[in-house]
Amino acid sequence: MSKQLKISENQEPPALKDFNTISFFSDIESAETVAKKISVLNKVLNQEALVVKNLKQEMLKKGQNAGAAQNFDYVPVEVVEEALRQVFFRQVDFKIKRSFRDLNSFIVHARIQYKDPVTNEKRTLDGIGAKALQQDRGAKVNQFNDTMKFNALEMGVGIAYSRAIKNAAKKLGRAFGASLNRDEELDNVVVFNKKALNA
Repeated sequence: MSKQLKISENQEPPALKDFNTISFFSDIESAETVAKKISVLNKVLNQEALVVKNLKQEMLKKGQNAGAAQNFDYVPVEVVEEALRQVFFRQVDFKIKRSFRDLNSFIVHARIQYKDPVTNEKRTLDGIGAKALQQDRGAKVNQFNDTMKFNALEMGVGIAYSRAIKNAAKKLGRAFGASLNRDEELDNVVVFNKKALNA
């Protein structure tokens, strides 16, 4: 795992290590062949993620309960979005293609559209994210409309969106978290509470 960068509370995290957008595009433009241009792009996309956090540690810092299901590493969404803006010279859009509630979860299908700096073609990456919405303790899924916490949607929508964006971006390479949690990723994301499913 890459060495984590320490960031103070008020400091904006850098998105990519030693990255200069102008130099990057100059290197792509001056490369003599398409293969060399792709090599320049891949070198940036496949560097280790600069800012890696652990969800369990972040939750404990805030005084929240955290267990084994939250013990995984991630790249914060603000770092992912800014890195995409830098690499694609701000020619990137983030869109929500579809969002909906299913039982007690909110699900977002997001799309990243960007201009490839090598081919100048518009490309898209899709991602999906979900977040279990909070409801009263002991409530069953079929009671969700009556037991949903007052701010459950407000909290759940943002988390589902950020997970969808990160899910899409990681397809580009390690700089966006592609190498994190590969084996246990799906097992660690709790979407449905087992007690709630026993309706």
